[in-house]
Amino acid sequence: MAVTIELLFNKPEFVKEIYVHSKLYKNDSYDFISNICAKRKIEIIENDRIFNVLSPKENCYVIGRFMKYNENVNKQNSNIVLVNPSNAGNLGTIIRSCKGFSIEDLIIIGESVDIFHPKVIRSSMGSIFSVKINCFETFKQYKEMFNNHNFYVFVLKTDNFLGYINFMHPFSLVFGNEADGLLDENKNYGKPVRINHSSKIDSLNLSNAVSIALYEVSKQNNI
Repeated sequence: MAVTIELLFNKPEFVKEIYVHSKLYKNDSYDFISNICAKRKIEIIENDRIFNVLSPKENCYVIGRFMKYNENVNKQNSNIVLVNPSNAGNLGTIIRSCKGFSIEDLIIIGESVDIFHPKVIRSSMGSIFSVKINCFETFKQYKEMFNNHNFYVFVLKTDNFLGYINFMHPFSLVFGNEADGLLDENKNYGKPVRINHSSKIDSLNLSNAVSIALYEVSKQNNI
């Protein structure tokens, strides 16, 4: 239900209808959903069968159907940049971390998992509806539009360790995908940064790396 509440609270104009299960306990959260739907003239439909098709989770009792949408990010805001993200769960977790550390804008470069994939939405816990996402075909296109930003590219080989970097605003924290990291052609677009860890692993999970970076930045900015 929390994901549907985030959808209705942040993007009610894109909601087509809300489906509820007959076993749904109609508490205060349901009243919140009902009130928004009434104001926005969004239909609430009780339909148990659709849950068997769309939701593998037994404790899911509310589903929101909405139109996909595009949003422009603010050029003055700092942001996270993901190059070719391919894992839906990681992307959703990163979106949730962005919201948790007050990053309002997320940039996707190149090919990507569908940002509206159900797994992305679920793992973001609905944060996707309050974080603006913009997509670019190439890193060059993005950098030309955000040429006022300070770019920090996260790589495995550099002597610039995360804890010693002074992040200048507005910043772009740039991460490669889960399998290949950043391609060589993208590594020269900003100051290289490394998250130091033991040699017992090759690299950190992408969503963990982004969260660690955001935490370090938050310490500098008292988020």
